[in-house]
Amino acid sequence: MRMYKHPDISLSETRFVMESRIATNLFDLELKQMDCSVSKDGRQLSLNTHIDCNGEKLCLQYGKGSFLKDKSLAGHFTLQFKHGQ
Repeated sequence: MRMYKHPDISLSETRFVMESRIATNLFDLELKQMDCSVSKDGRQLSLNTHIDCNGEKLCLQYGKGSFLKDKSLAGHFTLQFKHGQ
């Protein structure tokens, strides 16, 4: 029998906006559904993510414009963060 594991983070019908004026980044996502399972191994944190969203605007440098604007984004990926030594 297979056990279903509920996600650690689950968001639906949510607007996610993150801006860094120092790094001139802007992430503006309209999430239809996002589920994440979180795991930690030593200094590494992993977020196993499934996402279905509309990218209102994703910009790594304001001066160069958005690389994703008014486009849908869906898929499964893993985000990994490693704390420095």
